[in-house]
Amino acid sequence: VQLTWKDNYARATAMLRNLSPDFAGIDLVANPERALEPKISALILFEGTITGLFTGRKLGDYLRPGQPPDYKGARWVVNGQDDAALIASY
Repeated sequence: VQLTWKDNYARATAMLRNLSPDFAGIDLVANPERALEPKISALILFEGTITGLFTGRKLGDYLRPGQPPDYKGARWVVNGQDDAALIASY
């Protein structure tokens, strides 16, 4: 997962620390390269999209059981709508 801006590193740090005491010593603001570690990266990606860490919008806002998926809208979960139609087509 690629994070941008100090706020995202701080929020990801807090999220990881809340997930497990195993992450108590993690500080992604001071050590942003740790976000490249597969276990940390995967947790940030999965928990971040489920909880709305990145933009306040969650995957569940766009992908709901029993309703057609809104893949274009789901782009808001991680970023704005740049290339949303292209990404939705993937």
